[in-house]
Amino acid sequence: MIKIIQPYGYCYGVKKSIQTLTDYHQKKPNKKLVLFKQLVHDKLTSNQLIQQLDAEIFSIDKKYDSNDVLIYSAHGIIQDEFNYVKTNNLDFLDCTCPILVKTNKKIEKLINDGIKIIFFGKKNHDETKGFLSRYPNLIFIDCKGYDDIDLSYLSNSKLAVICQSTLSKVDYDNFLKHLNKFNLNIVYKESICPSCLTRWEKALSVKPVKNDVFIVFGSLTSSNGTEFFNLVKNKFINNKVYYYQSKEDVDSIIDQLKNANDIFLMSATSFPNLEFNQIINYLKNTLSTLVVEI
Repeated sequence: MIKIIQPYGYCYGVKKSIQTLTDYHQKKPNKKLVLFKQLVHDKLTSNQLIQQLDAEIFSIDKKYDSNDVLIYSAHGIIQDEFNYVKTNNLDFLDCTCPILVKTNKKIEKLINDGIKIIFFGKKNHDETKGFLSRYPNLIFIDCKGYDDIDLSYLSNSKLAVICQSTLSKVDYDNFLKHLNKFNLNIVYKESICPSCLTRWEKALSVKPVKNDVFIVFGSLTSSNGTEFFNLVKNKFINNKVYYYQSKEDVDSIIDQLKNANDIFLMSATSFPNLEFNQIINYLKNTLSTLVVEI
């Protein structure tokens, strides 16, 4: 049996970012869309959008003018991008995920209230780079290798903790425990993205037997996709766990899937619904099995 871990496909934020871009294109079809980078961290989605909308990826060597509109990605605005648009007096479209828009507003309020902010995330992730570039006074803690960092110097300050939205919940929870060592006055704690959290908790709720197989679908550049894969792999150590991007990847293990008991499928929040449904139908027909959503 194929068991689909709900929800799957695009999350609300990804849907909103894509809708913002496609709506703009419909209203102003003569504008050339120039993405500073991939709209979302899924290669298939990004390539489809570029082809569908006749868009292109930004190049510093190219001169842009009033016929072009520069696109900020779902991961938020990086200050250098903002400066480029302003300096060259160009049109722009902000496709930032609504969750991150709320986080921006929260950061601004906390700063205005005199509260110092610890930002916990992956150093090279676009979301982290965006926040750090726009708010240089954030106290950044990399999610890899923070155990030796002494934060006791912050004990007399009011603090807030904000994390990259697509982090591992385990990593974030462990970091919050680490902060308890320093007796800090933390007045606010941000959660990871609600959509990521829902999928995280759903994945933990399943009870596989030894011959069950897990497949997580997502781009190799997807932070939450790789975190879902790590979660399942580390939680269900007696099961085969795979991280794939396409139906062609699944073909390589189809014989193994024929011998599996149940096959659990889940997706990153930027993995296309259409692609996921095609994979489900392919497995359903090839394996002649039932499909249920859990």
